[in-house]
Amino acid sequence: MPARLRFFNTLTRRQEEFLPLREGHVGLYTCGPTVYNYVHIGNLRTFVCEDVLRRTLKAFGYQVTQVQNLTDIDDKTIRGAAAEGVSLRDFTDRYAEAFFSDIKNLSLPIKIFVWAIPFSHPFLTTQNLLLENYKPIFGGIVYMLAFFIFLIILAARIFSTDRVLTMKLRFRRKKIVL
Repeated sequence: MPARLRFFNTLTRRQEEFLPLREGHVGLYTCGPTVYNYVHIGNLRTFVCEDVLRRTLKAFGYQVTQVQNLTDIDDKTIRGAAAEGVSLRDFTDRYAEAFFSDIKNLSLPIKIFVWAIPFSHPFLTTQNLLLENYKPIFGGIVYMLAFFIFLIILAARIFSTDRVLTMKLRFRRKKIVL
């Protein structure tokens, strides 16, 4: 039985007991880099902090599965590939390999990575549908909203549990349930 942990919840502004969705198991879905350039110390600090959390959970007796996304389709990656006259895959592979080397040198044992491109087709279809219907109202926010919804669905599939995954967002005092 893992030890009991308490975390500070920035939403409620209180310390709360940590209760994983599955007893004894924690699934971490963490953000990785957008592979349009080499990572810098600020990027690496984020990955080290994620690793400290993972190691702390393991030290307290939890089994931890960490999945990290790599964003390989983005305005910056598309522009970079076009400027160099290479395919998006060739452009992003160079920076992804450098990232893998960097995290290996830092002893960050992330084993499961999710690339945006293999999962992009439904996301892009959703994005285009939203842009066609709501561009005058939302503009660029639609991209982020569609991507956020896509990540929630992807995380739910990766960390499927017996419980229903529900996220509640607060927006102008209204609850939106996804």
